[in-house]
Amino acid sequence: MNSRHDNARLRASRRRAFTILELLVAVSVMTLVIYVLYALFNQTQMALRKNASQVDVNEGGRAAMEMIVRELSQMEVSGYPAITDLQTKLTYSGSKSFFSRVTPGESVALRMAYQSDAMPPVRDAWAIEQGFRTNILQDFTFTSRG
Repeated sequence: MNSRHDNARLRASRRRAFTILELLVAVSVMTLVIYVLYALFNQTQMALRKNASQVDVNEGGRAAMEMIVRELSQMEVSGYPAITDLQTKLTYSGSKSFFSRVTPGESVALRMAYQSDAMPPVRDAWAIEQGFRTNILQDFTFTSRG
């Protein structure tokens, strides 16, 4: 009777336990779920890093543009007094006036103002033909507010 009882207990324990195949399937499914979650997490992290670097680039560009705008808005002519062109009787202010000198071969010190109302359009075409410097900022200095 004892062996019958042991056989019944053994059969009952076999019915309650998982087979090796069931364990293998469960581990495989869990591995697949973990792999999918890792891939999703990795993709999210890559997108986050890319967006963060793009924000940094935009922020740096914005800061540079703000600095350039601030510096150009505070630009002053460096040490030029008001000048009167005796041929045209036009007076160019030494402050807040954007002008250029002619090339060194020319005898007239000043030909053209970069303000639209300083010279008539007919003279602008003639002045451009004379060959002006392209670096108009070399006669300016930047002042910053305290």
